Amino acid sequence: MEHGEQVHLLLSAPGQPPATLPASPWRAWLPSPRGPIDPTTAADGLRLSPMAHRAERALVAAVAKDDVDGLGRLATQPGPAQDPAWVLAALRLATIDGPSAIDLLQPLATAAHEPTESKLLRKHWGDLTVQVNLAPSVPVLLRLSRTALGLLAAELLVDAGRIGEALSLLETYPPRSAVVLAKAAALLAQGEHARVLEITSALPNVDDLSALALVARSVACRTLQDLPGALDAVCEALSDADRSGAVIAAALEERSHLYSLAGDTAAAHVDLGVLAAMASGQTDVPIPPPATLRRSDEPSEDDALDRARNRIRRRITGVGAPGTFGGRHHSTYRDEIATMFALGQVDAVEELLLGLLDVVEDEVDELGVQLDPTFFLTLADLYQDSGRTDELVALRERYDDAEARSAHRVIEPVEHEVGHDPGGVDLAKPAPVPPADEVTDAATDGGGEGTVVTETAIRGTALVPDPAETPAPGEGTALGGAGPEPVAEAEPAPTDEVAAEHEPAATTDEVAAEHEPAAPTDAPAAPTDEPASDADPEPVDLVDHADERPLTPVERAVRGPRVRSL
Repeated sequence: MEHGEQVHLLLSAPGQPPATLPASPWRAWLPSPRGPIDPTTAADGLRLSPMAHRAERALVAAVAKDDVDGLGRLATQPGPAQDPAWVLAALRLATIDGPSAIDLLQPLATAAHEPTESKLLRKHWGDLTVQVNLAPSVPVLLRLSRTALGLLAAELLVDAGRIGEALSLLETYPPRSAVVLAKAAALLAQGEHARVLEITSALPNVDDLSALALVARSVACRTLQDLPGALDAVCEALSDADRSGAVIAAALEERSHLYSLAGDTAAAHVDLGVLAAMASGQTDVPIPPPATLRRSDEPSEDDALDRARNRIRRRITGVGAPGTFGGRHHSTYRDEIATMFALGQVDAVEELLLGLLDVVEDEVDELGVQLDPTFFLTLADLYQDSGRTDELVALRERYDDAEARSAHRVIEPVEHEVGHDPGGVDLAKPAPVPPADEVTDAATDGGGEGTVVTETAIRGTALVPDPAETPAPGEGTALGGAGPEPVAEAEPAPTDEVAAEHEPAATTDEVAAEHEPAAPTDAPAAPTDEPASDADPEPVDLVDHADERPLTPVERAVRGPRVRSL
C-alpha cells in the first residue's frame, strides 16, 4: 500500500499473491515501514510527553491495551479525548458489535465537521485509514473522513438488512466512485436493477472503483435482459488498460459470460484465454478488443419467429368458467381495451389481449361455440401498426389453428346432439352475433323445451342446403302427411346426402309447428338475394349484419379498422 493514497483496493489479480492484512480486531490501519499496522500496535510505540494531558494519556492507554470499555467511557466524557475516542471506539466496535458501531458511526457520518479535525487524532493517528467493503468481496482502504465513516456505516447497515437506511445515508454524499460503487452494490442486493442503471448512467472510467461500478452496471443490464447495454458497460470498464489486474479480470469474466449468453462462443473463449494466462502468472497480457458482437447483428428469421411464437403461445386453459377472465366474460372487456388504447397503455393492453385469446379459445374447446375473432384482429392491428411482423405471423398461425378447432368443435354437437338438451352450455352468456343470413331454427316438441341449432354451424360446413333453395312453408307435405316433400330442383351435392343422413324424422307435432302461421310481429327472415355457394365463407367478419348501424368509436377501437390484418 502506497503511503498517502486516497483509496487502495484490496483485490488480487489471478495468479498474483493475495492482498491481505494482518489479523486485527480493528477496522482501521496506519501505514508503516513494515506494512499496515492497527491502532493498538501504533499506540504501543508512542512515547508521550510528561506534559501530556491526562485525557490524552487515558486515550493512548485504552487504545494500546485494546480496552473497548475504556474507549466507550472516554467517548461519553467531555474533553479533548472525547471526539477521537468516539471515532476509535466506532472503528473497534465494527468487528464485534455492529449495532453499537452503527450508533456511533451515524452521528460522525452526518456531522458538519470532519473527524480528522481532532487534534489528538491528527497527532497520534494522522494517517489513519478505514477498511470498508464497498461491495461483496471488494475491500478497500480509505483515508479517514466523514465519507469513509459513512461508507463503513452503510456496510454495517446492509449486513444488518437495513438496506434502505444505508441507501439514504449514501445519498447524502457526492457521487464519487466509492459512493457510486457502494450504492450500486446495495441496490443489486435489493434487486433494484433499474436504479443501478440510473446512478451509473454516463459514469466515466476514471479509476478502479468506477470501472467496478461499470461492471455492476453490466450485471444490472444483464439481469434486465439488456445484453447490448451490458456489453457497452463492461467494454467501457475494459477501455483503460491501466486498471488493476483484479478489475480487468472481473470485467473479462463478466464479458465472457455475456458473449456466451449472446451465442458468441468464439469471443467468450478469447476472454477466457486471457483470464487463464493471467492465472498462470503472466502480468503483461493485452486486453482483447470488443468483438463485433452479435449484439449488433440482427437475429435470424427463425430465431425471431420462434421468440414471437413463444410470446404468442397459449398460456392458460380450463381456468374458471369457460370464456371468463378475471370472473368476467371476455366480451365485457371491449370498452376497457378501448380506454387503455386511448391512454396509451400499449404494453398492458397487449398482455390483456393475449390473456383474452386464451379465454376465447378455452370457450371454443370447452363449449363448442364459434370462435370470436375480435381480440385476434385487435392484436393483429397492434402488431401491424408497430411493424412487428414476426408476432403477426405467429398470431396468424395461432388463429388458423384455433379456427380449425372451432369448426371441428361446432360440428360435433350438431351431429350427435340434435334433438336433446345440449347440456353444459350457459345460454345466459353473450354469444357472437351471426350475420343476417344466418338465422336460428327452433325445433320444438309441443311447446316444451327444445334444442337451438344455429344454421351458421350447419350451412357454414356444407351439411344442409341454403334456406333459399328449400320450399317455403305451405309448399311441402300437407298437415299430417308422411313427411316433407323432397326438393326436386335442388342441385345434387354431397351436402344434401350428409344432411339427409343426419336430419331427424319429423313428428306430427313438429310438422304442425312448422306450418303454424306465425304471429304478425314474428315475420320470417327474408331469404338472401344470392343462393348459398359451396365456396368457403369469409374467414373473419366483424361487421354486425343484424344491425347495419355505424360502429361506435369504442367498437371501432376494439374491433380494429383493418379486417385484412389476418
